[in-house]
Amino acid sequence: MLPDGLSDEGTMPMSEALVVSRGNARLVGERWLGSGPTVVLLHAGVTDRRSWQAVAAGLDGVATVVSYDRRSFGETAPSSTESFSHVDDLLAVLDEVTDGPAWLVGSSAGGGVALDAAIAAPERLAGLMLFAPAISGAPEPELDPDTARFDCLLDKAIEAGDWDEQNRLEAWL
Repeated sequence: MLPDGLSDEGTMPMSEALVVSRGNARLVGERWLGSGPTVVLLHAGVTDRRSWQAVAAGLDGVATVVSYDRRSFGETAPSSTESFSHVDDLLAVLDEVTDGPAWLVGSSAGGGVALDAAIAAPERLAGLMLFAPAISGAPEPELDPDTARFDCLLDKAIEAGDWDEQNRLEAWL
């Protein structure tokens, strides 16, 4: 049985485990070695690194592909009380996987992390590929009454630490 997103013609290339320690956090990911540039795939805020498996398969051998779970996603443990920055975490991953600039591919919240990294450390990047990126500092959109009601429920789920309810509401929204 093939992973979701792969056709019968596609196969999943072999990856190696990647763990990057940051303070008391362990960022868990994987790397597919290839002959070309390093490409780091940054997942959206409603998923984890698994959302990039078909992309990694498509880049098999063409690039060294890296995907990791940001804090509180996938196999990376929930955030601790220590302060952190997703950009600093990304730069630590880059330190681990490449000596040169890397391409960043980001979706939604992952795109926001990529944009922030481009501002903070442009010399570390070869380029960006963004899909509906979140933008730090952008004004909040005006919400219609129904969406505002769900936004309130989402805030309550986040405050309660109810990840299942948060994911359910975000998927519905």
